[in-house]
Amino acid sequence: MAQTMTLKFLRTAALAALFAAPSHATFAQHANHDAKHGMAIDGHGHEHPLPIGVMGARTPMKGRFMLGARVMQMKMDELLQGSNEITPETAAASVANPFAPPATVRMVPTEMETRMAMVSAMYGVTDTLGVMAMVPYIERDMTMVTFSGMSGTTRRGQNSASSSGIGDVKVGAAYTLYKEGMHRITAAGAVSLPTGSIEETGRMLMPTGMYTTRRLPYGMQLGSGTVDFLPGITYSGAAGAISWGAQYKAVLRMQSENSEEYRLGNIHRVTGWVGYRFTDWFQATARINARTEGKIHGQDPNISGAAIGANPDNYGSDRIGGLLGFNITPGNGVRIGAEAGLPLYEKVNGTRLGASWSARLGVTYMF
Repeated sequence: MAQTMTLKFLRTAALAALFAAPSHATFAQHANHDAKHGMAIDGHGHEHPLPIGVMGARTPMKGRFMLGARVMQMKMDELLQGSNEITPETAAASVANPFAPPATVRMVPTEMETRMAMVSAMYGVTDTLGVMAMVPYIERDMTMVTFSGMSGTTRRGQNSASSSGIGDVKVGAAYTLYKEGMHRITAAGAVSLPTGSIEETGRMLMPTGMYTTRRLPYGMQLGSGTVDFLPGITYSGAAGAISWGAQYKAVLRMQSENSEEYRLGNIHRVTGWVGYRFTDWFQATARINARTEGKIHGQDPNISGAAIGANPDNYGSDRIGGLLGFNITPGNGVRIGAEAGLPLYEKVNGTRLGASWSARLGVTYMF
């Protein structure tokens, strides 16, 4: 399903680029058209779009709409203890099980993939204020290895679990605090509503060799279960063919616990980027992203057992990543962007899977 969705999205992006691409003779006309729609256009009619992974930093002009569609995929397949990579056998022999017996964990994750498709819409209430809504659809797949008996490192086998559905819907606003030439500062704030499920279950292989259906670990759930506040502030600037910027964003949990008696940790992100415009319609970007996430507070009474993912203390991390991307702006309010990145540093709380790579593709249209 995810592959079909991604292929359809790629075909849509390609068709948009083909039919919307302007000739050099009409580029200035398209630049003026985009300028009226809140795009960042310099004195030569050149646009400097932000990296596709930077959101909530632009507002459309009064009475205009900005629609967006994005697909994202992230792979995690390195088992980390702190900042050190370990084997599943090391985890089975040494990582304590807080729900003992058995004394050590018996189910260890080896791989996890998250895929998300998100549609968004923003409307310009004034020339500086825009209201927005974002609806994500999420798919998660996890593979675990199960070890036999109450101890030891003999593998019983492995199994996979998955979850999918609508995630937490977000509504908010962005406001342009300052705009002078190609310099802009934008503040944004949104509320994340607990529309994503936190009761997903899956079939798991037990150390005895039996299969049982249990509630999936916290990282496999589709939402937070709490109302969250998402503040952010962004600066962007440009001179000639070069553009740059920085952004701070956070996810702050506004409730002490959700309906399952826990809450996820707060998240803080800081990112900075540079871009270079090679042609009137093509720009390359490079970005550094730093992210810190706190531990889970509380515990879901239905998530337990000798699995690494069942321990709330094994959640949260500090991560720094690097991303390269590009933007294509063929005119008529269309932008096509992509980014791919790798972790440069990661330190996790307890023992858990670390990120190995991520990628995203998006199309936005302003009218």
